[in-house]
Amino acid sequence: MSRRLTVGVIGHVDHGKTDLVRALTGMETDRLEEERRRGLSIVLGFAWLEAEGATLDLIDTPGHEAFVRTMVLGATGFNAALLVVAADEGIKPQTREHLAIARIFGLAPRIVVAVSKIDRVPPVEREARLAVLSAQLRVLIGAPAHVIATSVRTGEGLDHLRAHLAALPHSPLERAPKPGFWLPVDRAFNKPGFGLVVTGTLHGAPIRTGDPVEIAPGRLRGQVRQVQVHGREVAVAEPGGRVALNLRRIALSDLPKGALIAAPGLAAVAGGLDVQLRIDHDVGVRLKTGARVRLLTGGVDVGASAHLLDQVAAEPGQCSFVRLQTDQPIAMIPGARFVLRRPSPAVTLGGGTILDALDAASARVRRGDPVMLDRLTALAKNDRKGAARIALAAAGCQGCSAAEIARWVGADAGGADLNAVRLRNGRWVGRTALAALAARLADQVSERGRADLSGAFPPAPHEAIEAAAAALVERGGFRISDGTLHSTDASTDRMLQSDMEQQFRAAGLVARPLATIVGEDPARKAAVGQLLREGRLVRLRHAQSRHVLLLHESAVADARARLRAAWLDGGAFTVAAVRDALNLTRRDTLPLLEHFDAVGVTLRRGDLRKLRETRSILGGD
Repeated sequence: MSRRLTVGVIGHVDHGKTDLVRALTGMETDRLEEERRRGLSIVLGFAWLEAEGATLDLIDTPGHEAFVRTMVLGATGFNAALLVVAADEGIKPQTREHLAIARIFGLAPRIVVAVSKIDRVPPVEREARLAVLSAQLRVLIGAPAHVIATSVRTGEGLDHLRAHLAALPHSPLERAPKPGFWLPVDRAFNKPGFGLVVTGTLHGAPIRTGDPVEIAPGRLRGQVRQVQVHGREVAVAEPGGRVALNLRRIALSDLPKGALIAAPGLAAVAGGLDVQLRIDHDVGVRLKTGARVRLLTGGVDVGASAHLLDQVAAEPGQCSFVRLQTDQPIAMIPGARFVLRRPSPAVTLGGGTILDALDAASARVRRGDPVMLDRLTALAKNDRKGAARIALAAAGCQGCSAAEIARWVGADAGGADLNAVRLRNGRWVGRTALAALAARLADQVSERGRADLSGAFPPAPHEAIEAAAAALVERGGFRISDGTLHSTDASTDRMLQSDMEQQFRAAGLVARPLATIVGEDPARKAAVGQLLREGRLVRLRHAQSRHVLLLHESAVADARARLRAAWLDGGAFTVAAVRDALNLTRRDTLPLLEHFDAVGVTLRRGDLRKLRETRSILGGD
């Protein structure tokens, strides 16, 4: 199988790019009537060349300054570049700008220079002219350039150029393998009998007939009906080359500006992005924080505000981490390349790599934040798992969304790789944060006998509390009942009993309803039952109350003693008299006296009572 290589044909307007592609391939890339009439490329042109075991997809880019956006769209898929410089004109403005964009896209080691129209230079001047161009290009490219003199009129140098292009090294320029495919759309049209057809350079992973696809932005879903490469139908297309896709369930009108065709869930759609930016050394312009710029990536061309994250201003030749807040949501693939341009006067400032998309909560910028810079540094080194671990550690129990983790390490990331756990709500939380939360829960159980999982730690999401409690149960020594965490240790049960007894002791003669104290909590029910059996709590009998009322035995004994002191003479007393003597409300006095009636402490006759000492004051059941 031959190697596939996508080569961008770049250079200044009228330097002969289209003529050279036609001479190399026999194909016409100016397909629009306006292009043929004006002799000016306006849109991307496509051709291919079979040469020495390699298939070269040639993308002819417009050379006019007005069509830089179109050139960048093509550059998204370049594996290498063929720079065309006219021998009689030399280096021109768009030569410089196209080279700057090629450097941004990492193509400098893979740039071949075709000096076109060499037949227009007298033979005696050729050597000197080529030497000057080579010296200039070495500076602009940043490396020695392989310069080949060519002429489409005489055929000079064309075979040499074909052979050199075929010998270019082939390796993908994506920063890391991706779990799915994506294709920035550079052309879309309706084909009678087929429907929507889109073309572009395929990235990431192979694409097959029948694969589901997602259009971003917009999240519209469709399916691949047919895949074509160089006009021939294929079952599968490999990344790195030109592909045409015939899509089902999507209309031409459905495609948004800057559309990206991708495997479902792969593309990020956000109103901002964090990037690593390098200001081009050939520009001579510094970028200050807050500056307005144009962001170009794939088919996207959108205004944005630039906020430097690690310094106040970026100088030419300098790298910086930058947050770009875009004027509208855009579709992007973290790891893809981008270009920044100054809106006016229009000039390419530089570019680099998209590191991350922004969630809405991440929009605020704080320059110099160490956690943010550590995360971006890891992403810049392509340590995406490391970046995820840094973000998870900083997020604590709040964790990171599934979308964030998918952006960094792929949708199929495993918790073991990240030292993290996926919660019931889909968010990821680091095991270290969960362990710290579990320790706090265990401490609360130790101190109070229980931990209410519905609101024990408001800063932590309920799902994180749930997971931490489940980890304690799995470890042993704990159980969960009715939303409450308990210890299975007998000493902890005794602590709960002691805690509840203290609450009743503090309540004095104010009787407390059993239902409001224990609810549906089995541990608290068991603790109260044990205190009743041991006689440390007293259950009051009150016919008019719907509740079981409880008092501490010390409070009941104190009430009996105070009644004896008040009515030593054996006289009768009313409910009101006892209420005043004990400083209670009538609501609390009645259950107490009815309990004393039942256990033989008092004898009732109508509305009056007298003391008698025939039975234990505590009574009980």
